[in-house]
Amino acid sequence: MTGGGRVPANLLNRIDVEVARLKAPRLNPAAIADGEYPDPALPWIPETLVPLWGTPSYAGLSDDQRLRYNHYYALQMVEQFIWIENVLALRPLRMLLADTREPGIMRIIQSFVADEVDHSAALWKLASRARPELYRRPQHILFRPPAKVRVLAFLMGRFPTVLSGWTLFLNVLEEHTLVLNREYKQAGDSVDPLFARIHFLHARDEARHCNLDSLLVALLVKEQAGWRRRFNAWALECLMSFYYDVDWGWKQSLKHLVKDFPELRGRFSELLTEASLARGPAYLEHLFDRKTVPITTRNRGQYTMLDRAVSRVLRRAS
Repeated sequence: MTGGGRVPANLLNRIDVEVARLKAPRLNPAAIADGEYPDPALPWIPETLVPLWGTPSYAGLSDDQRLRYNHYYALQMVEQFIWIENVLALRPLRMLLADTREPGIMRIIQSFVADEVDHSAALWKLASRARPELYRRPQHILFRPPAKVRVLAFLMGRFPTVLSGWTLFLNVLEEHTLVLNREYKQAGDSVDPLFARIHFLHARDEARHCNLDSLLVALLVKEQAGWRRRFNAWALECLMSFYYDVDWGWKQSLKHLVKDFPELRGRFSELLTEASLARGPAYLEHLFDRKTVPITTRNRGQYTMLDRAVSRVLRRAS
């Protein structure tokens, strides 16, 4: 499954160490107890994280409208993590598992897959507890990536060895769960305790996954050369550029807000524009700042393709 054929001995030693450290995920459906529901009177995500935060449009919303918008965006984030885990993690991991014979690597991938299955189940359970009328069955209502994102993600899932840049991107996204957890910690009692606890448990698992990601990167990316590496780098640049494009990602939560509050219908375009502008250069620079994401910063120094991809994201937003 590696670009270079035989797995180097030093990498096999690292794999053995990680196998010995494997443990059951902290985030699983049992983390949400029977009869446990989010508090509808509290924000479900730190207020400073909603896209409209700090804009004139946000200031013009009523308290009820701001809270409902907060709830929709919190659910959008839940759907986003589920999409990441199913499309950018489970698909390529299962393809790799079918092509892997080395016992240590198989054990790591099997553990990774089991974790992500549990994560998705727990997050769908959280969504259904939060808004049972919206999530009678698991379905993406608020997080809907454009076709160009879905196509590239599909190709990486189908050809995870050639298009192995997914390992670097997955590591970026998993580190962002750690950033989100820090925001929940800072928000303290001002946010719903169930949402806060679920994101805390998720972050604990993802911190461990970052180590597993580094092994997959070493297996699939480090020794890659020639046209495969160039093609891989191009695909990673495109996917990250499209994924972080400011022109999508804010519409669905605002559409549901306007549906719930018809008096906002005439302001929909204004709300959408301000949400997109608020997710511009300053937001992305913070998202990729070396203090915010030290693991991603380290990987940018080691892998030119990731550095170029992040640089393209920041250029496009400016």
